[in-house]
Amino acid sequence: SYSGTITVTATGGSGSFTYQWVKEPYEEGEAASLSGTTTATVSVSASLGAGQESVGRVRCEVRDSDGRTATISQAYSFTDLS
Repeated sequence: SYSGTITVTATGGSGSFTYQWVKEPYEEGEAASLSGTTTATVSVSASLGAGQESVGRVRCEVRDSDGRTATISQAYSFTDLS
């Protein structure tokens, strides 16, 4: 099993922030799962067999207490080299 974390840091805005992470559509060998999708840090993990790869993107929407939003997208890649 392969895993990693991606963290966003929100600054400015008003009050507290809420977070929502989602996987963006991707077709090539995308087998990863997410956990912690409503926190500033999301965990991405994938179970791969020998020589397999999982490639994709996650997107986080950050919203402040006034309803203003910012969105960031980040790529990930896991490859079993055995």
